[in-house]
Amino acid sequence: MKIHIISNGYGEDLIAAHLAVAIRELKPDVTLIVTPLVGDGHRFVAVGLQPSLYNAMMPSGGFLRRFTSFFQDVMSGMLGQLVGQWRHIKQLSDGLELRICVGDVFCLVMGSRGVKTRTVFLPTAKSEKFMPHSKIEYRLVKRLADLVITRDEETAVAFKAQGIKSEFLGNPMMDGLVAKSSNGWLFEGEDLKNPAIMTILPGSRDEAYDNMAYLFRLLARWKPPVTPIVALVAKAPSLSADFLIQSAVNLGWEVISDAMIRCPRNGVMIEFTSRFVDALSVSRVVIGLAGTANEQAVFLNRPVICFEGFGPQSTLKRFEEQNKLMGELIHVVRRGEKSIFGVLNRLILVEDLGAFPPVQTAAREIADRII
Repeated sequence: MKIHIISNGYGEDLIAAHLAVAIRELKPDVTLIVTPLVGDGHRFVAVGLQPSLYNAMMPSGGFLRRFTSFFQDVMSGMLGQLVGQWRHIKQLSDGLELRICVGDVFCLVMGSRGVKTRTVFLPTAKSEKFMPHSKIEYRLVKRLADLVITRDEETAVAFKAQGIKSEFLGNPMMDGLVAKSSNGWLFEGEDLKNPAIMTILPGSRDEAYDNMAYLFRLLARWKPPVTPIVALVAKAPSLSADFLIQSAVNLGWEVISDAMIRCPRNGVMIEFTSRFVDALSVSRVVIGLAGTANEQAVFLNRPVICFEGFGPQSTLKRFEEQNKLMGELIHVVRRGEKSIFGVLNRLILVEDLGAFPPVQTAAREIADRII
C-alpha cells in the first residue's frame, strides 16, 4: 500500500507525524511518503521519516494572515516554490492508494494534483468555534475529499450539514503528551527548594527571538509575589539557546550555566529546555506566544497568558481565536507591565497544578478508520 501525507504548517507537521507513526504500526509494510509544504519537515525526521521535499523558509513562516506577509513571501520566491511543490506532488501520484492532506483547503487543493485517488482531509487550520469555512471552501472540500476528519465535533457537524462525509475522532495534536520525568525538575547550578515554576512558550519561528527579548526586559522589572521563581523556556529545536542567552546578557542577566540565567535585580531565573511536557507538568502558569504549544498547554490544564507578540504567529487576533477555541484557560491581555503582571501575579500563586488528562491516541483511531 502506498500512502502520501501532505501537510502545510508546523502544527500540521506534528499531527501528520503522529498519524504516520500510527499507520506504520498498523501496516509495517506500507510505503509512506511525507511532504511538508512549509519548512524543513523536522517533525517527520524526529519519527524516522525523511521528507520528500525541503522548502526554503519564507518570511511569514507559512502563516499568512496579512497582505504584508503575503507580499514579503512573494518577493522571497514563494510563487516559484509553489510551482515546484505542484510539480513534485504530481510526480509522486503514480500507484498511490491514499492521499492524506493535513492543514487548510489550500493543502487539499495541492493534494489534488496528479492521478485522482482516495483523499482524506484533516482541516486543522479552521474550526466552527472560531473560523468557520466559507462556501467556496465547502465546495472545494466536497469535490476533492472523500472523507473529512475534523479537529472538533462542532466542525464535523458543520461539514455534514453541507453534505460532506465528516467525522471527529479526536485531535492528534494532543497525542503523546506524557511527562518523562518522575522525580520532579532538576535545576542546574542551583540548590532550589520548592520554587514557583512557570513555562514560557516563545514560539518556533524567528519572531520568537523578539518575543523573548521583550520577556527578558519585562521579567527584569517584575516584582514576583513569591520566591524563588524559575521560568522554563520550552525552546523549539529551530531556536538557538546561545543566541537567546546572549540577548539576555546584553540586557543585564547573569549566566549561571549553559542552560540557565538569572536576573540580579529580582532573582528570577530562566532555564532553557527542550522537555516541553515535563516543563508543563511542574508549572503553575504559562506565558504563551505560540500556536500549537499554547493549545497543548491548555489541553494539559495549564492556564496560558497571551499578549500580542512581534510577528505573524503571535498576533492578538490569533490569541483571541485560541480563546474562542480553547476556553477560559487562555487569558488574552494587552501587552504591557500592568496587564501582564496583574494576571501573572494571581496565577503564579496557585499551587494546585491539576492532573494531566488521560493520554490520547487520536492518531491511532484515525489510522484505524482510513487504512
